[in-house]
Amino acid sequence: MKGFISIVCRALINTESLSGVETIGNLSRHRTAPIVIPNGDGYTIRFVPVLSGESLAHYYQELLVEQAEKLGLPLSQRSRRLEFLKFSAEKLLEEENIAAAKNENEIRRVEVDILLKDYVCDVGGFLCPAGVPVKRTSCFQVGYAIPAIYEGEASALESQFHMRFSPSNMIKE
Repeated sequence: MKGFISIVCRALINTESLSGVETIGNLSRHRTAPIVIPNGDGYTIRFVPVLSGESLAHYYQELLVEQAEKLGLPLSQRSRRLEFLKFSAEKLLEEENIAAAKNENEIRRVEVDILLKDYVCDVGGFLCPAGVPVKRTSCFQVGYAIPAIYEGEASALESQFHMRFSPSNMIKE
């Protein structure tokens, strides 16, 4: 029987700084979510800063890379640079000398080749659409992180200037 683990924790962090999204290089609003907070004789709806599951998953995969490097586990060049594209294009397969699946009989070979090249793909899953698509579902799932309800009154929303991450090879071909 497969098990399921749910982890819940409380931490005091500056969520406004950690969840920079939207337009590039402009003043913009960050991710928010409405939460209902009970107050005395009714309820209040507050829009509070949140951390997306995607940003939390990215950080978790950064920790996987750190541990994989310490233990000598295989990592692709993209994962070493913390660019978790995970073989989502044929060019990424070519970078690691992996041939795309040409038919359904080669799906297992491609999956094994990818797992032997990148430990992060084993834990975090991947979707390789080149040739015949090959998919491995992630071993972990992450939802949004929201402030604790009793801290909801203290949450503040401020627009901030920030930059978006760009992959390291932005050269036009």
